[in-house]
Amino acid sequence: MAKVTLEELRDIAAAGDARAQYALAGLLSMRGEAAEANKWLEAAAAQEEPDALYTMATRTFFTRETIAEALPQLEKSAANGSTAGARLMAALKVEGAHTSADWKGAIDLVIGAAKAGDAAAKREIAMTLFASDPGDKDGAVLLHEAAKADAAAAAITVCRLIEGRAYTNHGEADAALQRLEAARYPNAAALRAAFPDAPSSADDAPAAVDWVAVKARLAEPPQSGIAPLEQALQTPDVRQARGAFTREECEYLIAASVRLLAPSMIVDPATGQSRADPHRTSLTAILGPVDYELTLVRLSQRIAQYADQSEETGEFLSVLRYASGQEYRPHFDWLPEGSEHARSGQRVATALVYLNDDYEGGETHFLTPDTKLRPAAGDLILFRNVDETGAPDQTSRHAGLPVTAGAKWLASKWFRERMYEF
Repeated sequence: MAKVTLEELRDIAAAGDARAQYALAGLLSMRGEAAEANKWLEAAAAQEEPDALYTMATRTFFTRETIAEALPQLEKSAANGSTAGARLMAALKVEGAHTSADWKGAIDLVIGAAKAGDAAAKREIAMTLFASDPGDKDGAVLLHEAAKADAAAAAITVCRLIEGRAYTNHGEADAALQRLEAARYPNAAALRAAFPDAPSSADDAPAAVDWVAVKARLAEPPQSGIAPLEQALQTPDVRQARGAFTREECEYLIAASVRLLAPSMIVDPATGQSRADPHRTSLTAILGPVDYELTLVRLSQRIAQYADQSEETGEFLSVLRYASGQEYRPHFDWLPEGSEHARSGQRVATALVYLNDDYEGGETHFLTPDTKLRPAAGDLILFRNVDETGAPDQTSRHAGLPVTAGAKWLASKWFRERMYEF
């Protein structure tokens, strides 16, 4: 839509233009005029404007029940051309908890969004291709195109250059990093510190995407290798998988969390209300269903596979950032008796994925026995919070020691006894 004044936009919207109604709703929302914004959003959705349908659907993504109720509206948004709706619908089809699992349908949706020019969809196809071949040519082309408009794609582009992946370009990666620095991407300084001064010998990516070949390679879900779990501690039961995630996947999780980072919270067992966590001074991003993407869902499923738990018992994936001086003081992950415990049962297992290792301090400290673990980036540790009888394991007390330099990034996922209700 050509640039117009607010009053001109009001006139176009009042004349019944659904796209103008949606644009006006967004502008009014940014101005804090919520009531009028909602009126125009509902008017646009009533005309089945695709992005308005997507926005209306995602406004109700709070519980399993409300997600189920919103699915027809979300499906319609994708069918009408919303690329955001297509990406979210695809992620839900891969997850399979809220709608029928349908890998082929999911890939068709994301490929359609990518062909329509959606940068995030191009990045998602690229990351899916990289899951089975980190040097995939078509993935490199798609990531290159996405990096111009998508911050996560830009961060992954830089990471791939640092890792020496095939089909990377030093100049393009440096330009992507400059954009991240200008946008104050929280991990930009670490990427710059690791960025090579001289160009590598990696080849430039080919010029065009072979969509026929891409669709053929993604006819089935890519099979990422599963690293063996090694016993790190016997009591408590702590196991470690080295190199469970690639550096690109770690950077993706960092990038996916940035806009959601907020002071860490807990649910008060006495009141059931959220409050600031007095023991954890980090920032936390909780990635719920409205944030789902193909890559995020597949990474979460891989964590469940390592934990030997059903994905539906897992709580939402969280990403934590500990700046210098921040810590998580000694605590247990199991839940005391109360409403939170009753809702989905005990937290039986914890999985932690270490997203970087360019910091000092920050070890994961198990107090019984006195053992400090310092996994490398991409490593996963898994530990049980209950004993063989299902009772809380009193030896599972642990802490995240203070970071003394740099910033520590960590992904965590808890698993319950029963399907996680939210």
